[in-house]
Amino acid sequence: MKTLHKKLFFSSVGLAAILFVAIASAKIAANKSEATVVVAQDTVETIHIDTAKLKLFTLAAKAIDFNAHDLTLSGTLSVHDGSDSSVNVDNAAYCFIKKDSSFYYKMNLVEMINTSAYCVQIDGQQKKIMLSPHKSINPQLMFPQIEKLVSGLRGERYRVVEMPAPEGFRKISIINPHHVTCKEYSLTFNRDTFKPTEVFIRLSNLEDPLNSKMDKTILMKYSERSNLNETALLSIERILAKSDHGFKAVHAYTGYEVIEIGR
Repeated sequence: MKTLHKKLFFSSVGLAAILFVAIASAKIAANKSEATVVVAQDTVETIHIDTAKLKLFTLAAKAIDFNAHDLTLSGTLSVHDGSDSSVNVDNAAYCFIKKDSSFYYKMNLVEMINTSAYCVQIDGQQKKIMLSPHKSINPQLMFPQIEKLVSGLRGERYRVVEMPAPEGFRKISIINPHHVTCKEYSLTFNRDTFKPTEVFIRLSNLEDPLNSKMDKTILMKYSERSNLNETALLSIERILAKSDHGFKAVHAYTGYEVIEIGR
């Protein structure tokens, strides 16, 4: 049973790990001076940061700030890991909703609702529903304050460049092809509304950071969704009904096994 619980838990928090950890890891350690990259000293190069482009980058990034009290995202997610193909994902549909301390996400057959009272994790493939008390998951800042970011980028020898983008959009990339953790963070956004359409991240493999074939890439595409019933999606009542003998799955989840943890 413990093995089952672990398998269900780790499969259901897969997207959360990408959203909260991988993205946070890709903030280029701008506020961690101890993570400065060691570079060759045979040449001296002064890195000039294009602060105008960097301000546009951080302005657009506010729309996907996981510390926001109100956030709704949906689209597709692709992950390619050069060192572990088992974690690869190709255009997986996802939805993420956050309201204050509660959030909901769905990716393919996996769902998770975390409210002030309960955490519900659903594995549609195994037809399991795991119910536990609320989990404290504190989303990380995607970007530090711009002053710290500029200072960190220059110290770690990143460049801020504008890349080709479709008409009506801009793509700004923060790049250091030799960095030991994150080599690239690119943001494509609408040039008028500043709403992001995709984020691309290239992370180094910590065991072999100079081998680009071992890199992990993450591509998150965002779509405009106006038909999401956020209130319903954040409610566990659409999944579970409470009875004198505990919780049971509602009609839409008929046949699912309910596993209660820590109650």
